[in-house]
Amino acid sequence: MIQALKGVRHVTSGTMKQAVSELLVPVPWGQIRGKVWGPDHGRPVLCLHGWS
Repeated sequence: MIQALKGVRHVTSGTMKQAVSELLVPVPWGQIRGKVWGPDHGRPVLCLHGWS
């Protein structure tokens, strides 16, 4: 496990205290869904998983 995290600079876990809302983006082949959290005025970050 340590070997797999060798290039990682910072890893943390904790309890989320902010409200989460759902995001839905329609695309020609269906829809992309996600979750949105954090302040509205913050820098947006897009994280993906599960694509092929």
